[in-house]
Amino acid sequence: MYFVLALLCTDLDQMCMIKAYPDILPSYQACEVTKQTVNKKIWEFAPDNASSVKTWCFALPEDT
Repeated sequence: MYFVLALLCTDLDQMCMIKAYPDILPSYQACEVTKQTVNKKIWEFAPDNASSVKTWCFALPEDT
């Protein structure tokens, strides 16, 4: 299981905001597709002073 974490930085990386997207994704491939969509949407609605957006897929530990 995976989730997407996004980081939006403004003012030449002086101020950053982080957001975890709560949808739990069943595979790394599904996470990669969602990550690309999140990245595009963040840039679409980013403030004018946005300097960078980074997104990652993280695995959730599974109970054994």
